[in-house]
Amino acid sequence: MVARGGEAAEESRVLTPLEYRDDLERRRAEKALEERELYRQQQAALLEPPSRDEYEMLRRLHTAQDEPGFSGLKADRLVVDAWERMYPEQEYVPHRIFGGYIIRRAYELSSICAELVAPNRAIIAAVNRINFFHPVRLGDKLHYTCRVVYTDSSFICVEAGIERISRDCTSKALSNSCLFTFVNVDAEQRHQPVPYIYPTTYAEDARYLVAHRSHRAMIGHYALL
Repeated sequence: MVARGGEAAEESRVLTPLEYRDDLERRRAEKALEERELYRQQQAALLEPPSRDEYEMLRRLHTAQDEPGFSGLKADRLVVDAWERMYPEQEYVPHRIFGGYIIRRAYELSSICAELVAPNRAIIAAVNRINFFHPVRLGDKLHYTCRVVYTDSSFICVEAGIERISRDCTSKALSNSCLFTFVNVDAEQRHQPVPYIYPTTYAEDARYLVAHRSHRAMIGHYALL
């Protein structure tokens, strides 16, 4: 294992392997490694080409849009975005921003985005995915883009992408990607249906399919509990 002590690569140093004090610690470590590998397999499965059933699902959604009098919700209209500058109060370690603050903002905007579909009240049901790709630094501008990418029954899946732009505008990168699932409920917390959404482009199809698979995996996981 190699760790970095600072910004420069030359500050890297070699760490000694972890030593477990007893069998309990060893089992916990093995379980963590198994769960990490399962997560990797699940993420790889999300990117597989569509099956025949999935292709038919997407085809029906596109065909419906060609029907006379179509009035469904198109995915490209269900987008919320915002900009924000990073200031010292969000700093975690020198010159870097606390990731928890960024994810909280992504969640808040995603919940607002879910309200574009939910006729009642959208509350969080699951956090399907939070990926950290690039650190956010002091002075960066952040562009949050939240999209409703999938609906099913009373559930709404919202994908949030966070792009960082350096203060001098010389670098730009996707900082984070998140997928949240919300559920539409009434005043008594009973599930209420939401309308279908209709993707129109290849990119929207891809996001719809990934969210569909993630949602099915989540439902299957909780069914086994």
